[in-house]
Amino acid sequence: MDIIYIIAPTILGLFGFSVSSTKIITEGNQALVERLGKYQKTLDPGLNLIIPWIDQIAVEETTRGRILDIKPESAVTKDNVSVEVDVVVYWRILDLERAYYKVEDVDESEDIEDGIRSLVVETLHSIIIHYELNELYDSRDQMNQTLLDKLAQITDGWGVRVQRIKVQEIKQPESLTDFLEKQTSKIA
Repeated sequence: MDIIYIIAPTILGLFGFSVSSTKIITEGNQALVERLGKYQKTLDPGLNLIIPWIDQIAVEETTRGRILDIKPESAVTKDNVSVEVDVVVYWRILDLERAYYKVEDVDESEDIEDGIRSLVVETLHSIIIHYELNELYDSRDQMNQTLLDKLAQITDGWGVRVQRIKVQEIKQPESLTDFLEKQTSKIA
């Protein structure tokens, strides 16, 4: 009878230990494990084992593709016309370790998105200044590729890949549109 008082807590303790050492990571996610505050390993989707009380999940984040819709941004063309450009960026985390330790607060994804947004806006301004208004609409594919190339170089160090960029819409000022319509109606 006394042996039951010894075996039962031991079995219960082993069961608790095994449950607390098991971590399930869902498909499309990865998790970083820190051992006593230092990066230890990356957990892939599925059943994973860690050492309880010593290992800790620092972050679990999706590695699926994401869409960042950048609100229309004002830029000036070579012929000094102000236009608004609407851009969509498709991106994903490739290396969670680099993304988490090189970019602040990656678990909220806002810092990476803010960084990408700032890079797109800055690069967009530097690209559009080289085009005249009449060239701008025909050069979307070239602008997309230039934006993609420049962002890929920078974000690679973050463990992030910008997969695709699409300039969705280019709007010229309404006053210019009205002026061009009046000019066209006078000619006709």
